[in-house]
Amino acid sequence: MDTAAQLAPILGPEWETYTARRVEERACELERETNFAWAVVDSMRVRLAESAGSVLQPTPANDDHA
Repeated sequence: MDTAAQLAPILGPEWETYTARRVEERACELERETNFAWAVVDSMRVRLAESAGSVLQPTPANDDHA
């Protein structure tokens, strides 16, 4: 896949006519979106770890049935 085909879905339509300033603005937009997405992932990981941790804790063996 060539560079133009890779950039089109990332930068959006008409990316080939962007000025240097518009490229910088788009890069900042993408960085904010990426940071937001990672913040959501980290938050979900923490919340799921709290609930999954309690569910996934090994149950001590019950010696009454031995």
